[in-house]
Formats: sequence, structure tokens, C-alpha cells
Amino acid sequence: MDLSLLDRRISELLFPYQTTIGKDFTAYQHHVKRVAYLTCHLKQQVSEIEQEKIAITAVFHDLGLWTVPTFDYLSPSIALVNEYLQQQALDTWQEEINSMIDFHHKLTPYKGKFNQLVEPFRKADLIDLSFGVKRFGISTSYLKVLREQFPLEGFQVIIAKRFLKHWLSHPLRPLPMVKR
Repeated sequence: MDLSLLDRRISELLFPYQTTIGKDFTAYQHHVKRVAYLTCHLKQQVSEIEQEKIAITAVFHDLGLWTVPTFDYLSPSIALVNEYLQQQALDTWQEEINSMIDFHHKLTPYKGKFNQLVEPFRKADLIDLSFGVKRFGISTSYLKVLREQFPLEGFQVIIAKRFLKHWLSHPLRPLPMVKR
């Protein structure tokens, strides 16, 4: 599967946020690319339109962490992607992409509308955040290739620090983005 379009689109979409993301930019960019590649790998057959949807979703899925900033970042991330989709006259994709972002931290399999992209995206993000402990059938050799191509750059450490900071001030709701 040729993913050069996916890679190029991610770089184009993410570039305007380079200053906002700051020192975390490379770590986030690599996370975005790993998640997007894993989504395509899990889905296996991915059209160019699906690659575009995956690229957009991957770029915006955690962006609220830096733009607001907040650890309760799903709504801000969805607001950003909706603004982008409206600017690009892609309103018809809004519900599907919103679902992909809104449910990407769901603890159980997603079985609702748009399952064919939401579920592989959910799994891909979990694979990356768990360092491949959860693999959903992805080989360790493929994960190794992805990490060589897009090194971790401390992304999980960035998230862990933000989690601890949030948890200290919100101990009763330490993971506001997680859904059951």
C-alpha cells in the first residue's frame, strides 16, 4: 500500500501548528504518522479518500492538548477539525471524523456508525500509546520499522507528564477523554 499521500498530507496539515506545538512538534508529528500508518495497516484496504480522512483525523485528534491547552482535549480538537472541514467544504465528513476523534480513547471496541474507520483508528492510537503492548495483530517487526521511520521522541513522556499534572488538580476525573 502506497502511503506517500498520507505522509505528505499529514506534514501539510500539521505545519501551521508548528509554533503552537513548539518543542513537542516532532514528537507529536511522529505520533500522528505512526497512528495513521497503523490505522491503514489494520484496515488493510484503504482508498485515497480514506487516507485523507485518516490524515485529517490523525493531525487533529490530540491537537487540543496544545491549542487550548487542556487535558480534556477532545472537544477542542473536534472544534478545530470542524473549522478545518468547513473551510475545505468537507462538511459531509464531519460526523465520521468527529467520531474517530471522540472515540479514539474508548476502552472497549467501537461498534457504532463509521466503525470501519473509527475502530482501526482507536486501536492504532492504543498500540502507539502502549508502546505496542496492545498490538491487535500488528507484528513487532512492523512496529519496529515504524519507530525507526518515526522515532518516539518522548511523546509518551509528554502525555504522562500532562496526565500527572491534570491528575493532581482533578483527582476524581484523571482521564476525562476516556470512554467506556
